Amino acid sequence: MRRFAPFLMLCAAMAGCDDLSDSLGSQGAFQTLHAVPDLQATTYFIRETPFATLDYIGNTSLLQVGTGTYPLRYEVRRPNETELDVLLRVDVPVDANREYTYVLSGTAAAVDFITWERAARAFTDDSILATEYGHAALGFGPVDFYLEAPGANLPGATPRASLAYQEELSDVDVAPGDYVLTVTTQGQVGDVLFQSDTFTLTERTNVLFALLSGADQGTAPLLVRVLGDPFIVTLQDALSDPGLRAAHSVLNDGNVDFVVNDDFASPLISDVAFKGVTAYTPSPVTGVDVPLDITPTGDPGTPLVEDALVLENGVAYSLYYIGTTDNLGAVQLLDDNRRLAEFAKFRVFEGAANYFAVDVYVVEPGDDYRDFFPSISGIGFGNATNYLEVSPGVYDIVFTPQGIPDTIIAQLQNQDLIGTGLYSILVVDTDDVNVAELVFYDDVP
Repeated sequence: MRRFAPFLMLCAAMAGCDDLSDSLGSQGAFQTLHAVPDLQATTYFIRETPFATLDYIGNTSLLQVGTGTYPLRYEVRRPNETELDVLLRVDVPVDANREYTYVLSGTAAAVDFITWERAARAFTDDSILATEYGHAALGFGPVDFYLEAPGANLPGATPRASLAYQEELSDVDVAPGDYVLTVTTQGQVGDVLFQSDTFTLTERTNVLFALLSGADQGTAPLLVRVLGDPFIVTLQDALSDPGLRAAHSVLNDGNVDFVVNDDFASPLISDVAFKGVTAYTPSPVTGVDVPLDITPTGDPGTPLVEDALVLENGVAYSLYYIGTTDNLGAVQLLDDNRRLAEFAKFRVFEGAANYFAVDVYVVEPGDDYRDFFPSISGIGFGNATNYLEVSPGVYDIVFTPQGIPDTIIAQLQNQDLIGTGLYSILVVDTDDVNVAELVFYDDVP
């Protein structure tokens, strides 16, 4: 199924800058980008003002400021700490008619602060579009960037930029129009590392294509963050198939197959038993409203669930088969399997139909969980939490019905959650309506 070519005009807002500008008669501008794959979210300060909290691939928009020197500070939450800790302080000079992108790169253990800089553009010709290219993809060597019309012959083209890690090149003018961005190993046009879908660039704009590691956020090894004026968008790798995994949480139901795009002869995922969670399987089909059928294994003519999926290149998804035998359904979730250097991450999917909603307590062994507020409150049936970041350690994880803390329906005791760990907990029914069962698993074994 062909996908609509994205038009890059997604606007981003940021806090005002009047208090930052001693005089706006002489102006520069700057923005910041979080490009450290294993680093937690960072809070970004300009002078003493908090301006944004950025997770990986997050960025601020371009901020117009007066010329001068600006103290920047980046703070992060550390394990077992309640206050933010200073990650980095730096004073940056801003000159007139210059634009700067400040990039946090490297690793959580060794963060690098790098500056990409260009002259501010004053367009006099509506047909001119200025492009900039930056390489912030940890673990990847020198690359070539090609920005060409759809269907162009790359061996006959000249790279727009050839960059090593942390390098950038600016002020490469192109005409407005439809384009495909391709990234290859430097000097090896046939070794394609990334290729976008077709997108449209408009006149009188500045565009920074920042190459970043995919960092297990999906199935693509690389992605591109487009920092524009005034748009911001992420380009996924069109050469990377969507990845799907399936989980079965329907009590007293047999094994099932997951059929995509009406291909009943070859189910995408087969023979999933109750409490089973599969590995990821690539889907050759992409698009919106892709048909999904869940059928009894070996009986494709009897759909138990008929639904539709949204499948994008480079994105990983989980499919949950939920309900009771007389009221069945499916839930699709987008997965983010990025690991953090200093924390463990886990999320909960509430697949137990006997419970309208549950609360979750995460406490140290020996603590009475009732002395604490729930770590996660009110997870409704058929819903999942975001990933909870916890300090590495051993925990008791206690589940109760929502708002009924004295009733334990399931628990994990002395569960070790290691640093960089990535886990999920699936809540399922048992034959006893007062008791649930927990399926604990590594998200990416």
